[in-house]
Amino acid sequence: MKRPAIIVAIAAAAGIAALWSWWPVPDSVKASVPRAPAGKAGGREAGAAQEAGFARVAEAGAVTLPPVIAKARLHDWQSGALRDSLMSVLLPWAEANPEEAARWSQQLPEEVRVAIQQEIAGAIMASSPRHALQLLAALPPGELTDQMLRQAAMEFATAHPADTLTWARAQPDAESRALILGAVLCAQAAHHPAEAAAAAAELPDNRQSDIVLVEIVQRWAQLDAPAAGVFVAAMSGEAAAPAAENLVANWATHDRTASARWAAGLTPGAAKDAAEAAWLRVTADATAAADAE
Repeated sequence: MKRPAIIVAIAAAAGIAALWSWWPVPDSVKASVPRAPAGKAGGREAGAAQEAGFARVAEAGAVTLPPVIAKARLHDWQSGALRDSLMSVLLPWAEANPEEAARWSQQLPEEVRVAIQQEIAGAIMASSPRHALQLLAALPPGELTDQMLRQAAMEFATAHPADTLTWARAQPDAESRALILGAVLCAQAAHHPAEAAAAAAELPDNRQSDIVLVEIVQRWAQLDAPAAGVFVAAMSGEAAAPAAENLVANWATHDRTASARWAAGLTPGAAKDAAEAAWLRVTADATAAADAE
C-alpha cells in the first residue's frame, strides 16, 4: 500500500536525513534511496529522486500499517497525549496483525522501541502468545519484561506445551531460558505435573527455581496428592519445606487422615515441621468453621 501524497511531501520537505531518524524501514531499503547532491545545485532533480525513493520505502513498509502510525515521528511517540492517541490506533492493529506488528516494531527508534514492544506484546499475548514471546525474549531483562515473558510463556504452553518446551530449551540466554522454562513447567503442571516436576531438574539451583518447584507441587496436589507426596518426600534443599507445606495445605482440606500420616512419616527437619504446621492450621480452620455453623 502506498503512503498518501501528503506524507511524501512532508518527508521530502524535512529532508532525507530526518526521515531515517524516525521511519522504521530496513537498511537495504534506506540504501536504495538517492541522496540529494551537496549544495543548492541539486534542485528539482534531487527532489524528484527523493520522491521516487520515498515511494519505494512506502512500498517496503508494513502492508496494512495505519497511516497515522506510518507518519508518526520520534517526538510523537514521546509526547504523553499524542502517544496515547497513537497507541489507541496501534494496539488494535497489532492485535489483528501480530506478525506484521512484531516485524515493524523491530525497526523503531531505540529511544521508544522497548516500551512500544512491551505494549504490543501485551496486546497480542492472548491471541498470539508465540509472537509476544519472540518480542519479549529479545528485549533487555527487567522486572516488567520478565513478568510479561513468564505470562506469555504460560499462555503459549497452555495451547502448545511441547512446542513451547522445545522453544524454551533453545533460548541462548541462560537467564531468559530459565525464566521461560519455569513458566512453561508451571503451565504443564496443571495437566502433567509428574512430567513437569521431572523436567524441573533442568532449572538452575536458585530461589526462582524453588518457587517453580513449589508451584508445580501445589498444582500436583490438586490432581493427585499421594503421588505429589512421593515426590516431595524425596526433595532436599530450600524448596522442600515450602513444598511440603503447600502439599499438606491442599491435601488436608479433603483428606486430613492421609495427609497427617504422610507428614508424620517424614524425616525430622524443616519439611516435616512445615507439613505438620500446615496440617494443624487446616484442622483448626475446619474446626472453627464447624463450630460456627
